[in-house]
Amino acid sequence: MSTHPVAPFPTKPLKRVVTLRRSRVAEPDDDRPYVGLECVESWTGQLTRQETIPDKQPPALTNGTSLGNLFEPGDVLFSKLRPYLAKAWVAEFPGRCTTEFLVMRPIEASPYFLRYVCLSHGFVAEVDASTFGSRMPRADWAVIGRLRVPSPDLHRQNTIVDYLDAETERLDALISEKQRVVELLAERRRAIIARAVTRGLDRGVPTRGSSIPELEQIPAHWSAVRLRHLLTDIEQGWSPRADVTAPSADAWGVLKLNAVNRGRYDDAAAKALPPDVRPRKDLEIRAGDVLVTRSNTPQRVGDACFVGATRSKLMLSDIIYRLGLRSDVIDGRFLVYFLTLPVGRVQIEHDARGTSASMVKVSQELMKDWRIPVPPLEEQRLIVATLARETVEIELARRATRRAMALLKERRTALIAGAVTGQIERAGSA
Repeated sequence: MSTHPVAPFPTKPLKRVVTLRRSRVAEPDDDRPYVGLECVESWTGQLTRQETIPDKQPPALTNGTSLGNLFEPGDVLFSKLRPYLAKAWVAEFPGRCTTEFLVMRPIEASPYFLRYVCLSHGFVAEVDASTFGSRMPRADWAVIGRLRVPSPDLHRQNTIVDYLDAETERLDALISEKQRVVELLAERRRAIIARAVTRGLDRGVPTRGSSIPELEQIPAHWSAVRLRHLLTDIEQGWSPRADVTAPSADAWGVLKLNAVNRGRYDDAAAKALPPDVRPRKDLEIRAGDVLVTRSNTPQRVGDACFVGATRSKLMLSDIIYRLGLRSDVIDGRFLVYFLTLPVGRVQIEHDARGTSASMVKVSQELMKDWRIPVPPLEEQRLIVATLARETVEIELARRATRRAMALLKERRTALIAGAVTGQIERAGSA
């Protein structure tokens, strides 16, 4: 396929190339496979899984009305909820899906070409611009159906699909290789930290039994201390009404939950405080803070980070705790290292509580009973300094690999957009 500019393809309103299937699930015990939004991977058009077991059924019938759509092989499913996630899939079997999917039956298009159109950046951006609702933005078929989509002849569509299938498969393989490198680097970093934080730097030091769950031995001169004895206080933040946009550099903002992300602090993850809301300066994030999320998924609740540096005018939100530590006993960086290890998370996940399987919380009182391995303070500082040196190259390699992955994904997106709109074309196919 050459990359010289060519005339773009003709376009038609989407509603002229597809019909919207409006079939609904007729019975609550329908045993057809169910596809939810979480089953379709963003931007790739790949199905990661489908559910068939009873407790994964779509929502129960209400007043005799079904809440699940039916689809047939060859239908194209496109998510109207949070369309910026770019979830589109060509059905390969008959089944059921959430009503958040539009189920489109192509009548003047190849289903796989239409899937690529739905995954193109331009189409996703147009749909996203039409959404309503701030917390759960949705698009409406009345608007989506009027959007104009590329409509070359079917032979050209199939040629483009063959080309994109081959090229995206190659790019996806490279992305998967990079992802595996990132995972291996994370495993290596975690192993280095676990060895130092649970056994110390001296491999020959005598050990003794530990009262810490899943940690059988600790150095004999260390202590196993409940977190309450390492604290001066636990502070919970405040979540006033805030904008969805990030604050400007000189404006106040409120930390979002993902500001604490697997041991790392991200001060860019914040929402702007409206001008008419007075900030609470006592809740401003400071360098040296130790933050712990109090509410999240079971795998992420109790996530902790040490704030090495931060922009000013960011407030602690009510879904994040700030730990006041006894600086004469515990180094905050050492504590965070332990809490983010698998062995440290055993106690956190055990104490997570909630009525929903997807969102749980940890209370301050349960947190205070977590047992922490505590070396002498000077040894903690030596461990922290050693880990900073030993993991810096791993972190640099991780960042470089992630940048390479991002470039490959950008290449994939640009390739799809160019091919489906006719900006690039197979040499000699015109």
